[in-house]
Amino acid sequence: MEQNHLNELQRQIALEEQDAWDYLEAFDVLEHLTSLQDEREQIQQINAIENLAAEELQQRYNAEQIQLQQWEQNNCEPYAIGQQ
Repeated sequence: MEQNHLNELQRQIALEEQDAWDYLEAFDVLEHLTSLQDEREQIQQINAIENLAAEELQQRYNAEQIQLQQWEQNNCEPYAIGQQ
């Protein structure tokens, strides 16, 4: 009977130790997931900034193209008319 009681105590201790390891493992997983989420949010912020920068560059390019077309219309047409 004492052996059974001792075996039961050992089993309970083993379960408690396993619970502690499970808790630590779960905590490590949670830390890792939190780190991944933080990294994901940083990547999203970087992507948003890069998208804004690309949009700004596209707008500048479009504005320069309009200016170039206007310059060509103002400066090239008189020569074309005079040559006819």
